[in-house]
Amino acid sequence: MPRPISTRKLYPAQRPGTGADFDWLYPLYKLCLRPAISRTWGWDEGFQTASFRTHLSPKKFTVLVLDSKDIGGFILVEHADHLWLEMLLIDPEYQNKGIGAGVIRQLQRQSATVGKPLKLCVIKANP
Repeated sequence: MPRPISTRKLYPAQRPGTGADFDWLYPLYKLCLRPAISRTWGWDEGFQTASFRTHLSPKKFTVLVLDSKDIGGFILVEHADHLWLEMLLIDPEYQNKGIGAGVIRQLQRQSATVGKPLKLCVIKANP
């Protein structure tokens, strides 16, 4: 049985993603987004795998690490006129602990520092 996660604020470390991270990032992507993608467009495993490899390469991710465990990651893309949060994934075991909100606050500070708005997109069917 997994140990309970504390309700205290969690501040994960960050590291650059590598090609080897595909083995856990893609399953996390499926776990987090498959229900919303299925409701919105339908899920095609071959398409999703190829699209993830092409557009969401693990090397683009900043990986979130807590207690030596990879718990999620995000992709931030800098454009000429804005920063775009392309993807944010948090392992469901660590959701609702303030981690995602902490990442968003960090990126808001970063966008203010560079003088560009932070933009993101969402799937309406994603809770």
